Amino acid sequence: DAGGVHPELKDWNLAESLPARPLDAVQVRHTVGMEDPLRSSEIPDAERLNDGFPQALDEAVARNGLTCFKIKLSGEVEQDRERLLAVASVLEEGVRGNLRVTLDANEQYKDLGGLVRLCEMLEANPGGRRLLRAVLCFEQPLSRFDTFDGEATAPLREARLPAPVMIDEADCDLEAFKKAVACGYHGVSVKNCKGVFRSFLNRGLCAVYSDKEKKRYFQLAEDLGNLPVLPLHQDLATLAAHGLTHAERNGHHYFRGLDHLPEEEARSVLAAHPDLYRESPGGKETPGGIALRIEKGTLNIGSIQTPGYGYGGRIWFESRTPAAEWEFGKS
Repeated sequence: DAGGVHPELKDWNLAESLPARPLDAVQVRHTVGMEDPLRSSEIPDAERLNDGFPQALDEAVARNGLTCFKIKLSGEVEQDRERLLAVASVLEEGVRGNLRVTLDANEQYKDLGGLVRLCEMLEANPGGRRLLRAVLCFEQPLSRFDTFDGEATAPLREARLPAPVMIDEADCDLEAFKKAVACGYHGVSVKNCKGVFRSFLNRGLCAVYSDKEKKRYFQLAEDLGNLPVLPLHQDLATLAAHGLTHAERNGHHYFRGLDHLPEEEARSVLAAHPDLYRESPGGKETPGGIALRIEKGTLNIGSIQTPGYGYGGRIWFESRTPAAEWEFGKS
């Protein structure tokens, strides 16, 4: 009963709003962190991982056919300008297809005027200008404590940015998105940790506000380093039900495949989901293993559309270390 939570949704029907069936594929929106190396040639030999996985951005683009990216910002205008121009150069050289980008400030900007200045500086550079044309939205530029401040959000209502702005960390309760819309934001994140049902309520608000105001309100799928099996699969199942066509994914390149799982379980995951995983050849210093199968920038997820909320296989509890036996700080 969505209307029992938000009166605006009393005439909105979730079942009628959803796609006829969940998605069978979703594009990876690859995270480009502030410290992530951009070019393989820039990685010193001593810092080479040699584990068979891409380490630099140019390697990831080439290996996985990526076209969609989430680029982190620092909140320092000049630093962000230099970083974005460097990222834009790599993407221009390597991306084959329709480039799409979100710029994630993670609460780092003290005011939106700084973000406006950054966009003006990028617009003055050919590479920066091309990158701006690919920007889908800006993610959470202000601190969660300033997100709903009327004076701080004035640039949103004055439409001084070239793309819409969404909230993420500030999406802290049921009323957050409604407060955000009143301030001039147009989007909100989808994360299972914020509540699966809440994501569908926000879907309803996006639909109702879009119809009422003749503007586009949207949701954006985010990640928290979700690892297989249950965290990743349940997250993918939720966004597949929403029909969200791309999602931030960073667990696959900040962690090494399924190495965190017992070998027997990793093998059973591969057998149950050959569309989503594949054998990894390993590298000079590490053996092979099992990792996400990313092809042309896409995860094929048809096999997770199964009873069990994304995974119907067995969890090998007996192969895990009991909590009472965990030890930290030892090699």
